Amino acid sequence: MFESFKIIESQTEKREQEIFRLDELVRSNNLTADYKKISEELMHLLNQSKESITELDKNTKMYEMKINNQIDEMQKELKELLLINQNKIWSINLQIKNKKKELKILYSK
Repeated sequence: MFESFKIIESQTEKREQEIFRLDELVRSNNLTADYKKISEELMHLLNQSKESITELDKNTKMYEMKINNQIDEMQKELKELLLINQNKIWSINLQIKNKKKELKILYSK
């Protein structure tokens, strides 16, 4: 009887150990599944981030081109305005010279 008690006790311990091992295995598999799910979500977020960065980069380049075009247009307009102003200044200077000549002629008489 004592021996059969020991056998039962030994089998019970083995079963408890097996249950513990299986429980740990299930837990580790659940964690692995959780980690896999988390990893998949992180990869999805990473891909979304990459797409967002690509889109942002594309938009940035587009705006940069627009801004550069606007700057070029403004520079052209400024050059035209400068040329117009220079011509006006030359014209005024010419008028002043002519008036001076007229005045000299008038005073010399």
